[in-house]
Amino acid sequence: MTKTILVLAANPKNTPRLRLDQEVREIDNGLQRARRRDEFILKQVWAVRRSDFRRAMLDLKPNIVHFCGHGSGEDGIAFEDENGLAKLISTEALSGFFELFADTVECVVLNACYSEVQAEAIAKHIPYVIGMNKAIGDTAAIEFAVAFYDALGAGESFEFAYKLACNAIQLAGTPENLTPTLKPKSHPSQTYTASMASGPSIYHSDSGIYYYGAYRALTFTEKDRGRILKITVDSKSRPVCWVELWRGIYEGGDPIEWTRRRVHITRSGNQPHPNPSLTWRIEPGGYTIYFVASNRTGKASSEAISYQIEVN
Repeated sequence: MTKTILVLAANPKNTPRLRLDQEVREIDNGLQRARRRDEFILKQVWAVRRSDFRRAMLDLKPNIVHFCGHGSGEDGIAFEDENGLAKLISTEALSGFFELFADTVECVVLNACYSEVQAEAIAKHIPYVIGMNKAIGDTAAIEFAVAFYDALGAGESFEFAYKLACNAIQLAGTPENLTPTLKPKSHPSQTYTASMASGPSIYHSDSGIYYYGAYRALTFTEKDRGRILKITVDSKSRPVCWVELWRGIYEGGDPIEWTRRRVHITRSGNQPHPNPSLTWRIEPGGYTIYFVASNRTGKASSEAISYQIEVN
């Protein structure tokens, strides 16, 4: 899927000069040579005003928004007014604005001094937001931005790109590698609970074992990337129980890749089963979770297996 990066640049006439042209040029050069260059479209808006910002967001529906310019802490970040002078955009206004575009925006980078407060507010709505916890110099800001998009262009995640970009500042010999801060969106925990049907479903003639099963299908998008999926099973008195998690990547409605994880336990004597659990760091795709139990009687049991799925 092609992602659109929207770069917003503002250096009002009454603010110190910044090397924004170099920053944007180097980002563009990096993406042009990237292995996955065909997956990104870079759009630029210069001397950005409030109306320019609004129209670009409506017209382009970007997935990544990158602001480079000046920040003023609690007072906001500096766009330009009609006369080219600084016009501060408040934290509340920015947060509310990005809330309206939460369905399409995956990441916001505020490459501006003291922009951590805005990043915190925007992260209530957007999965990944980067701000600066203090002033940042031109050199460090450019090193960070270029390395960040180099990593994305190589197919890396937002978290990896952030870490690599901080390291790029360190490699350049500037002491500002701790200035950028990543604010991932906090997700409310989701829990699914159910019990497996107790009647037999499949008889395996070679082993003489009856298998009972249930499954749940879940779909996760780019906004869920990095969340933790945890599956816990209470197997009661079943002799054998296992849980399998299959993740599928689809293209045109058909699966093109499957990844499988399995947890299997076998009862020993009269000892109760432990409660097995399986965890998975979510990548976008379709997930199918299978819960399987077995016995040799073929009779329905009142002790159905219970399971819980948590997404954090």
